[in-house]
Amino acid sequence: MIMEKMRPRQWHGAHGGRAARNRGACRASCALAGGFSLVELMVVVSIVGILIVAMGFSFVGWRGKYNAESDINKIYVDLSNARASSMQTKSVHFAYMPIDNSVEYRVYIDNSPVPDGNGELEIADDKLVDNMSGDVLYDIEAQERKFGFTRSGLIFTTADGILDNPIWIRIVHPDGHKLYADIDCLELVSTRINLGKFDTDTEECVAK
Repeated sequence: MIMEKMRPRQWHGAHGGRAARNRGACRASCALAGGFSLVELMVVVSIVGILIVAMGFSFVGWRGKYNAESDINKIYVDLSNARASSMQTKSVHFAYMPIDNSVEYRVYIDNSPVPDGNGELEIADDKLVDNMSGDVLYDIEAQERKFGFTRSGLIFTTADGILDNPIWIRIVHPDGHKLYADIDCLELVSTRINLGKFDTDTEECVAK
């Protein structure tokens, strides 16, 4: 009788142990295999996608700002050097921005006819100053694509003489995208060149 009472207890004990072990193993394996639901994975992927797009727009905006400011600063330095050179060498200098090449600007010394020129830009004959000429990444827009510096450094146009009113040069994106640059234009008055921010409402370069 004692043996008969113990057998069922031992058999149930063995079966219960295996079941417990199986449940424990299942919980461990299920936790590893099913840590995230499909909905959770979709949410994570969506968030990552949004972050990537936002970072992409941020990078494009930063690159546009950097390129525009680099371009206008490059032109500013070269034109300022041309103005200084006109006073130092006592020779008229011209700045020219070709219509057929919107990323190029050139500086010439008026020396045709020799020695002092004639106050007119003659591209084929006047001396090109390579170290004051160059090109930029974005397009150049200008009120006057040709102007000069007198021997005393005053800025003039061949049509109107010494400037009475400011003229501007600005950098624009070739595809028309908005540039979030703090400085994107030059304001030229008779006695100086100023860096500025272009106001599209008034069509003016506001000097900084």
